[in-house]
Amino acid sequence: MGIGTSSPAAKVHIAASSYAAPTGGIDSNLNLLINNTQYAGLGLLGASNGSSFIHFGDGDNMDVGEIAYVHSDNYMRFATNAAEAMRIDSSGNLLVGKTSSSA
Repeated sequence: MGIGTSSPAAKVHIAASSYAAPTGGIDSNLNLLINNTQYAGLGLLGASNGSSFIHFGDGDNMDVGEIAYVHSDNYMRFATNAAEAMRIDSSGNLLVGKTSSSA
């Protein structure tokens, strides 16, 4: 399905301008393609007391992998195997294998 394009290069292709997507190098498994002349972005808006996230799943678990932003505490969470593996806290500290920068 093409939105803004008559020649979709993926199952869903959103073209915000006349900029043409490349003719080669597009993964045939790609489900969504967003293109624009200079910037191509995807926005996820959540409530200030909620989260915005992308889940990576399989037939056994919908969120076995996750990238999430927790708005209430302003941190980015990365999960693998359905558990938090890494966090970037509101101060920019990278926490690996822990959820707090305290000793």
